[in-house]
Amino acid sequence: MPGCEQKRQRKGDNDDKDEGAEGGVTSMVMADPADQEVPDVSSLILRIDQLQRDQCLMEQMMRNQQASMSAMQSDIEALKGENAELKRSNVDLMNWCSSLEGSIRVLKKSDQWEYSAYFDSDYWSERYDQGYCAQVRKLMTDMESKIVELRKYPDSGVHETVIGKVHSGHIVHDEALDRHFGELADAIQVLSLGTSLSLTIANIQLTPKILRTIEHAATKMDKIWELALISNSFTDSPSCCKVVAKMIASRSVCGFVLENNSINEDSARVIGRAVVENGWLPKIRIRNCCSSRDRAGYELMKCVLLLNAQDTRDSVDFEQNNITTQGGSAISEFLLSDDVDILELKLENNGLNDEDAIAMGIALRQSSIEELTMFLGGNPIGEIGWNALYNACYGPSSIATVVQSNHTCVLFNSINRRLFTRLYGNHIGRTPEDRMSIKLYVLFENRHAAKSNSRHLNAEFGGDVIGLSPFVLRFINHHVHNGHKLLTRDRSSRPLAKASPLSMLHEILRNWKMPELFKNADQL
Repeated sequence: MPGCEQKRQRKGDNDDKDEGAEGGVTSMVMADPADQEVPDVSSLILRIDQLQRDQCLMEQMMRNQQASMSAMQSDIEALKGENAELKRSNVDLMNWCSSLEGSIRVLKKSDQWEYSAYFDSDYWSERYDQGYCAQVRKLMTDMESKIVELRKYPDSGVHETVIGKVHSGHIVHDEALDRHFGELADAIQVLSLGTSLSLTIANIQLTPKILRTIEHAATKMDKIWELALISNSFTDSPSCCKVVAKMIASRSVCGFVLENNSINEDSARVIGRAVVENGWLPKIRIRNCCSSRDRAGYELMKCVLLLNAQDTRDSVDFEQNNITTQGGSAISEFLLSDDVDILELKLENNGLNDEDAIAMGIALRQSSIEELTMFLGGNPIGEIGWNALYNACYGPSSIATVVQSNHTCVLFNSINRRLFTRLYGNHIGRTPEDRMSIKLYVLFENRHAAKSNSRHLNAEFGGDVIGLSPFVLRFINHHVHNGHKLLTRDRSSRPLAKASPLSMLHEILRNWKMPELFKNADQL
């Protein structure tokens, strides 16, 4: 049947396909492995070696590239530094040129120089009473003589000029005074090279214009050596303080005094930052300038104590500036800092209290400052606060607390000058090592008086300390002898040297660990 034939044919077709598939599988299975290409092992090893060499070469090239980049970066930084130095030098040269131009202008006028500012009696008598006019006449006469002297000053060195201390009372600003300060600026302008000026202005109301006139003449050629403004007032305090800050920021200024003036919180920051900017300024005295109405005193102190970067100050005096911390930590941060080196810090007659003293005491125990003298008298610090400070410098509870005490900071209390206060305040002994020996001697002497050295040594070093005993005895022997020698050298501290070192050592040797030491002598 036709249908059956078609089915039969389709079945045959499928059979042919199955036979072809079986033949293909058989041919794949029966293929000889030797006919396939297998890489040689030695060539693979050579290829791996070559790749490793290439990798090492690339790593070396990368290292060389990094070194080149580092060198280029260093060169860039060096060029930046040179560029900054050139910019500073350019500014200095511009200032010098400007100052020289001003000096030339002054010299052109000074062939037949005479003091041009004078006292116009009619002008002053019309405006002020007779007594005040007499004081102004004194001031102007004194200024004229000082300026003429400054004009004729022939030598190099430091010339001292004091303006405003001959009269009594306070001279308020009048435009007629500007001419006299202009003459002063001209005299400063033509000072010979190598001559510096110690300038004091007192008891005069100053304006930004007057201060700018002096600043322009003095700072461009580094003429000011010391600047003192005493018992002045300012017509515009913020502007005047900015000019003063510009003057003391000059690298030539080595001393600055601001006393009995009035500055607010913002002006205090301006002055403080200027002090910081001048890293050459070793002596600073700012007294009685900050009111209790704001935190100007604290902000001034904070700027100077914390914004310095490895500057050295011989003396920083902030006496009578109404400094209250109100929880601020500027003094403690300063005591814990390694960046600021101040040899003498005066904070007398401010508003520091017991809480501040306790915080300072904690900081002193951890302080690494090598040398510091702090004046804290006149503050409302009570017995609790002073005990915290003194115990930081001499903790007599054990040998360890004495050794770990602060031996570098000298504390001055203007009220209490007793001998033990001097001991606790690090007044006795010139070096930290000497002070530690003196304190250890006093510790062992007090224990010796109570016959308790052995008991304390047992309590501090425990029971089985035979191996440590020779070192402890050597330590005690050194410090009691050294401390006794230092105390007897000075008449004022001699009363503390009550017992001889030998009697103290005899007590210790007789009562502490002697049987054990003799018994274990061969093992020590």
